[in-house]
Amino acid sequence: AISNDAKKYFEKTAPQYPVTLLHNAIDYNNFYKNRDGDVHGDKIRIVNVGSFVEKKNQKFLIEVAKILADKNIDFELHLLGDGETRAMLEEKARILNLSGHVFFHGNINNVEEWLWGSDIYVHSATYEPLGLALLEAMAAGLPVITLDGRGNRDLMVQEKNGYLLPELNPENFAAKIIELWNDQAKYKEISLWAQDFAKKFDIKEYVDKLLALFQEALTGHG
Repeated sequence: AISNDAKKYFEKTAPQYPVTLLHNAIDYNNFYKNRDGDVHGDKIRIVNVGSFVEKKNQKFLIEVAKILADKNIDFELHLLGDGETRAMLEEKARILNLSGHVFFHGNINNVEEWLWGSDIYVHSATYEPLGLALLEAMAAGLPVITLDGRGNRDLMVQEKNGYLLPELNPENFAAKIIELWNDQAKYKEISLWAQDFAKKFDIKEYVDKLLALFQEALTGHG
């Protein structure tokens, strides 16, 4: 099972089978960026990665963007991905006069470069089996602000690598973005801690653990 939430599900639906927790992994080095020389500018560069489907809930991020704009925060929200809800969300952003703040880029091949050029990663999914995009963002040195998607509880350590918010409250979400951005020392601390945390989910460690499981199964069966 790739998360504790998934593990509980399997244990409930198929109690006759033993279930092992083995979190999914990323290629850490592919997303890592040394941010020592980064300058904390005035404009907040915010990014989200995900398919445009209902459960990814990007409409929530549009609502957050509206609040930031109304507070005269200088920011850009870049949405990477495509899908069935994209046209509706583009129209919503247009109606709310967010064309200078919210940008839709479709499916791209260089996600890591977008992460390297951003300051904060936001995630709005109402359900996530785990959330590899969060780990990729952390590896790039981005603090993460996310809604509670259950599976991503395994990835978030409150105020250490970002914030997991239990309620679909765009005001609170926007407040966390502003609070984090205004505290440069806290931002830097979270950025470094997030990178150290994400390194534990590198693909090499995952493969080593998976091979150990296979070996244990083979030995157990003689």
